[in-house]
Amino acid sequence: MLKLDLKFRLLIILVLIMFITIAHFSTDISVHNIHHIYRRLYYIPIILASFWFGLWGGVYCALFISVIYLPHLLFQHRAAFFAQLNMYLEVVLFNLIGLITGLLASAQMKEKKRYQLTALELENNLKEIKDLQIFNENILNSIKSGVITVDTNNRITLVNSAAKRILGDSLIKGAVVPKWGQQIERNELDKECLTANRNDLKEVTVLQDNGMEVVIEVGIAELRNHIGLIMGNVIVFTDHTEKVELERQLARAARLSELGEMAAGIAHEIRNPLHSIKGTAEIICEDFKASDRKHSITMIMINEIDRLNNLVTDFLTFARPKEPTIIKVDLYDLILRTLEIVKFKSGKSDKIIEFVTNDNIPACYVDPEQIKQVFINIVFNALEAVYNNGIVKINIREDSTYVIVDVIDNGTGITEECIEKIFTPFFSNKDSGVGLGLSISQKLIESNNGKISVENNVNGGCCFSIYLPLIQE
Repeated sequence: MLKLDLKFRLLIILVLIMFITIAHFSTDISVHNIHHIYRRLYYIPIILASFWFGLWGGVYCALFISVIYLPHLLFQHRAAFFAQLNMYLEVVLFNLIGLITGLLASAQMKEKKRYQLTALELENNLKEIKDLQIFNENILNSIKSGVITVDTNNRITLVNSAAKRILGDSLIKGAVVPKWGQQIERNELDKECLTANRNDLKEVTVLQDNGMEVVIEVGIAELRNHIGLIMGNVIVFTDHTEKVELERQLARAARLSELGEMAAGIAHEIRNPLHSIKGTAEIICEDFKASDRKHSITMIMINEIDRLNNLVTDFLTFARPKEPTIIKVDLYDLILRTLEIVKFKSGKSDKIIEFVTNDNIPACYVDPEQIKQVFINIVFNALEAVYNNGIVKINIREDSTYVIVDVIDNGTGITEECIEKIFTPFFSNKDSGVGLGLSISQKLIESNNGKISVENNVNGGCCFSIYLPLIQE
């Protein structure tokens, strides 16, 4: 494209020169004024050649015009000496004009090229700066820690996506950074820290946009420019909410473990005297007739001893669970046998307990006795939730990893506060409950490589979902 443009310009210059030259040769020499005009027209291609092709373009064009104009001057145009001298001087002027305009044009071209190179360099530098800015933003947005920069007035100048994800969209450019992100004195820092294991970090509790509390670990460093002047601060923080919660859970687990060991020791010591007391009560009971008031009192004693013995058994099961004996289990048969036990103990009919199944229930690897105990606990809880007017439905489904048994009731459901604590040991919303049944069930399910969850139904009641590991063919 550039070569075609140069050729086109050269063609224009040649056409102009040839047109003017032909005009000279074809016009009668007696018309002096016309020839004066033609000679002046030669300056046009000379100036064009200078501006288009630089110094050598102007010089060569002037020389070429001089060469093709001289025959007209020497052989065709004869005039007085001074008139002839004037035309020769004008030929010299052609070359001077070509030289001067060529020099000026070359200087202008050189400056233009230098400006173009400078502009290109600036454009490249701007592109590099923009690419570097995008690269830095990508780095900041890729890290999981929140990063905020503030100026000397504690106004936010930069926020990465992790900071907004942790605390919300209230962190915007131009806003004043919260107090926890402002540089404070060391003695004040120690007062605000929840934990101060490192002098340069503080762990504080802050509120998200939605009002929820989160615990973050904050580090603040000075932000300086290339000559060392302080421009503000860089604030880096990490969400430690899960860590703090995990630490609480570990501490709680340690306390529960100690409590379990203590409970197991006490339960073991209580169990033997209970058997002796029950045996003695049964012997005493035989001495009275069924109609005797003392017989009724003795039976109450025996029943309470049985209840106490069951409580001790629950304690021992929770504190020292038996290792599961994992075998291949027919889940359909296991649930049927479990429901027979539940119906016998509860006195409930088939109209209240509904077992929805199909012919393709997959087998699973579990300890059948432990899973049976889990089903009994869950179904009994569901029956207590519906009283005598509801239905408990048992449904089986599966995914790629688990066989899932849903125990669904249409009772009153569970409050959100209770759902969060429902598997917590010793938590119960029943007056007569100890709060170990669901905790034991969760522990047994997890020891069988499964899991258990609970949620309220949209139409009332709740659903316990028991996930048992599916046998992979």
